[in-house]
Amino acid sequence: MPDLEQNKASAVAFCQLMFNDCMPREAIERYTGADYIQHNPHVATGKDGFITISNICRKNGRVSASR
Repeated sequence: MPDLEQNKASAVAFCQLMFNDCMPREAIERYTGADYIQHNPHVATGKDGFITISNICRKNGRVSASR
């Protein structure tokens, strides 16, 4: 599989875990490198910041999930 196709497959799998399966910790651990950089200035950088904001958004109804 070409790199572009593999990257697309990884992005889709990440979104599946993150949004549809509501598993942000698993998504970020599986599909990002050791040093995750958050570009939103209102969210802490790093994997924990991503997980925290993901959970907050889901609890506040800002992330649609199939469950």
